Amino acid sequence: MLHRDHFVMLTGARQHPERATIERLSTEDAERLGLLDASNRRRFAAFNTLVPYVYPTAPVERARVCALWCNWLFFFDDAHDERDVNGAELSLEHALEAAHHALAVLHSGKATTALTPLDALLLEFRTRSLELMGEGWLRRFEGHARDYLLEGTLPACRHWLANTTPTLDAYVRQREFDSAVYTACALIELAHGLRLSDEVLADPDFTALNQACTRTVAFFNDLASYPKEVLAQHNPNNLVHVLAVERGVPFRPAGSPADVTEAVLNEAVQVVNDTARAVERAERRLSLKFPGDEHVAAYVVGIRHWQRGNIESSLLEPRYRAAASPFADLRPQPRPSAPTVVRN
Repeated sequence: MLHRDHFVMLTGARQHPERATIERLSTEDAERLGLLDASNRRRFAAFNTLVPYVYPTAPVERARVCALWCNWLFFFDDAHDERDVNGAELSLEHALEAAHHALAVLHSGKATTALTPLDALLLEFRTRSLELMGEGWLRRFEGHARDYLLEGTLPACRHWLANTTPTLDAYVRQREFDSAVYTACALIELAHGLRLSDEVLADPDFTALNQACTRTVAFFNDLASYPKEVLAQHNPNNLVHVLAVERGVPFRPAGSPADVTEAVLNEAVQVVNDTARAVERAERRLSLKFPGDEHVAAYVVGIRHWQRGNIESSLLEPRYRAAASPFADLRPQPRPSAPTVVRN
């Protein structure tokens, strides 16, 4: 069984002091835009807890804008999380069309077809982020969104629909993008109004910092979501499953995490921790290059909050709870037995 103390932690755990307000406002936004119904309300409520963990010091209104994008990811993924869309089998063509449509809306600021609630959410995020951060930041953000959709989501969709497992090397690269954590890292700037110089943005250690953060967050999520993605949905896009296939461990979908062996789980934990330590090394190099740059220092703190906040959110909130979870914290706790009454 896995526990918190198996993992490298880059900072202390904390939650936003206005957590309830942020969650309420983002729920109101989703409700107002027509995105919530009986089929997704419970899953949304579990996902909607994320922002107060990963942006714990952002001003409330900026955290609300971050939640617009994070929740757009939820609703976009929710539409492709099963192999069924509006009663029709999901196809690669449908996924490609949806990706290009979203990118066009984000770039142009208008929908080319009838406005959907998902389009309206994306447009609201675009408008608010443009007001707060400007055109340059938004164009850079578009690049991260493009990589998420075209370099991450589409390859993952191909493997899922064809029931093929990527090689470990290919999966590491794919997961770096389909996790969407690059977009979440860019939101650190928005959350705190940071202005990173062109020199910082072009620095290889800034790139290495974001890449390492993306990988450690994504691979931890693979461990937490293993029961849902692999055991329930039979999705091959998961580090634990990829490692099991690479190591020649038989896969039994109806089984439990024990079926992939303790060695495979330990290797996955090692990957998570190795990439967390890569974050530490990159941030040290970056800080030495830009001493006294308050925006760089604040960004590094934001990266640490994301790594720890992701772990805390995953283990404390109901999103990943499952009887077959490799995490003790995510398995249902047995109810205490009633005390035995001894009668004389």
